[in-house]
Amino acid sequence: MRVKLLLGLFLFGAMSVSAQKFGATPEDSVNCIQSISLGDENYKNKQYNEALKYYKILFEICPKARKGAYQKVPKIYKAKIKAAKGNPELKELLVDSLMAVYDMRIEHFGQRGFVLEKKASDHIKYRPKQPEIAYEMFEEALKLRGNKMGAGAIVYMYKARYAMYKQGKCTKTDVIELYAILKAIADYNIKNGKSEKKINNYKTSNENLLQFFKEVASCEDLVTAFKPRFEANQNDAEMIRGVLELLNAKECEDSDFYIAVAKRLQELSPSPLAAWSIANWYVKKQKCPEAIDYYLEAFALADSLPEVDKAPFKIKAALRAGYCYLSNGQYAKAKLMASRALSVDKSNGEAYMMIGDAYFGGASSCGDNDCDKRAGNWAAVDKYQIALAKDPSLKEKIGNKIAKAKSRFPGKQDCFFYGINEGDSYTVKGWINETTTARFN
Repeated sequence: MRVKLLLGLFLFGAMSVSAQKFGATPEDSVNCIQSISLGDENYKNKQYNEALKYYKILFEICPKARKGAYQKVPKIYKAKIKAAKGNPELKELLVDSLMAVYDMRIEHFGQRGFVLEKKASDHIKYRPKQPEIAYEMFEEALKLRGNKMGAGAIVYMYKARYAMYKQGKCTKTDVIELYAILKAIADYNIKNGKSEKKINNYKTSNENLLQFFKEVASCEDLVTAFKPRFEANQNDAEMIRGVLELLNAKECEDSDFYIAVAKRLQELSPSPLAAWSIANWYVKKQKCPEAIDYYLEAFALADSLPEVDKAPFKIKAALRAGYCYLSNGQYAKAKLMASRALSVDKSNGEAYMMIGDAYFGGASSCGDNDCDKRAGNWAAVDKYQIALAKDPSLKEKIGNKIAKAKSRFPGKQDCFFYGINEGDSYTVKGWINETTTARFN
């Protein structure tokens, strides 16, 4: 009693500073402090029903006393909701209570946008038949939070919109346009994230958004949705870049609208994305030689990308240019592009495989006799074997390539008169210029 009286007197004095934080009376204040202590202790010991009993007292008599309680109680309710799977009525009551806790947190601690994200996410999770209610909360959260919107929340917001579309409560265009908005938030946080964990969370969000997006949008839908906007805003580089990213996400490279968007962006603001996109259009139109210069431009412009994206993009652009050179029989240039990819990543198996392809395709151009002209296949097999060691996932492709290259090895009689024997070191002539080991069929 003495301790209780002293505590009450202490709190009575403190109430002049924070009259409502610990309740309206000294007795309320004592109960509040005890409820915080017992609630936290039971929560720590995973005695969630007991913890909830004390947190409810806290919410009733001193709702402003402990912000942490508003973070713990939703976890308790979610566990109870999961346990009530076979009891729909109880589950609905628990969801009501969960929603009420979010409302109380907003009332007493603010952070409306942040808390609405959580409330809306749980609403679409537990009440999927009412996506429009969750979406309305997400809309408000988006206005308040902008680029600060959480990685999970942007996925749940898109999920809510997608559910509305499936229920006939919004149009396909609504879903397509929202994708562009939410992807921009994810991209912003990937570019400006302070931690690897945060960046990876938004990357995962982007992947999930794309899966929903692909379920809805066709290339025709994108043209219908964005062509009028593109034609009306010919000088808006950021808008045009966003449209081009959408078209790339849906792999709409062969449409006339695609090339119009890509070329306009390249005129307004030369970028690796625009150059890459133009090159892809030419490839789709089976005009690979015309694509090469744009892949080279994309490779050069990739230095402007964030560090996390630069190396993968440069490798991709170099290899795409290399494949076009291969298809055009320009084997020395294909080797050069593969070497550029290796200058970015020495362990890239695909680049070594490309050099092997170049040697295999162009072997006959190096040398003056049957031995020399087939020796390039020795070097090709060497590169294929390096590629396989660097990237075992290429095993099936490389196995076939090695077999073909070996079938073109010179015979002993082809090299005998030139003093070349099995196992000798040999330097392949011409642009191949590789030292290898003589092997015969």
